[in-house]
Amino acid sequence: MNAYHRSTNGGQTFAALGTAFTCGAGQCNFTGATIPDQEHIAADRANQVNNQDQVYSVFRNGGANPTWGITCSTDGGATWSAGNVGIAGDFPRVAVGQDGFVYVAFEDTG
Repeated sequence: MNAYHRSTNGGQTFAALGTAFTCGAGQCNFTGATIPDQEHIAADRANQVNNQDQVYSVFRNGGANPTWGITCSTDGGATWSAGNVGIAGDFPRVAVGQDGFVYVAFEDTG
């Protein structure tokens, strides 16, 4: 499960905000684990919704044929989209350009 916390006081304290992704049946594929691996986040400050950054989270599903997934929050991390999971590749990294485009770099395993 990818749980996110946010600080509104310069990092002195953090409050639980939301869960971006929770592994379901046949997902995450790590022996004995039900959590995604290597989560990375990026915020889109160019395309805010109701004065909240859009936040993107990518994560890795392990196993013999690793895949990755991406999910998005349009309310600063409080709620998240169902996500796009099972994209072929490994080790995803996410960034958002100044133009608001989302970029994901990953290792091609095909």
